[in-house]
Amino acid sequence: FEAKSWKERKKGLEKVDALVKGANKRIEANLGGLMSALGRRMLTDVNKNLIIQSLKLLDLLAEAAGPKIARYAKAVIGGMIACLADAKKQVQDASATALKQWVHQAGVGVLAPFVEEGVAKVVPARLALLKILQEGLENHVEGHPHKESLDYAQLINPLVECLQDKTAPVRAAAESVLGKCVEHEGYKAIA
Repeated sequence: FEAKSWKERKKGLEKVDALVKGANKRIEANLGGLMSALGRRMLTDVNKNLIIQSLKLLDLLAEAAGPKIARYAKAVIGGMIACLADAKKQVQDASATALKQWVHQAGVGVLAPFVEEGVAKVVPARLALLKILQEGLENHVEGHPHKESLDYAQLINPLVECLQDKTAPVRAAAESVLGKCVEHEGYKAIA
């Protein structure tokens, strides 16, 4: 992934993709430096097609590794959130799909620690991030196995910030997500 040639980086992504698919999409969540390389280098690549391919690979890895993929969240979730704000629609879509898969596999708790930074630094991605968070919370409440891993209180400040956004859809999404947080934390958490 560190090669200067985009063709070499693409071959690396294709090899990992082939290995995962060859294992019938069932792998151990022992991925070593792969995740840090994907997060550090591939999600910030100048070649948008490689970013899309990297996001698709992250989606595949989450599906293949299952809930244990959560241990690698710190290496890649921030980069995936940044990709939500990319100017290219295909990058945004691939990022949203990958984030949804991570939330589906590892629970919404994997996304929650990154919401505050995502809302503050990646303003164009607020709506997409809130929609993913809302969907994750709906599934979380319905009995996701990682229910206990979510600290609703850490979501409140970024959601209140989104309530002050200039666009109505962001405010509406933030209000909906904040309602779920209040159900669990109570009104005193907002005060």
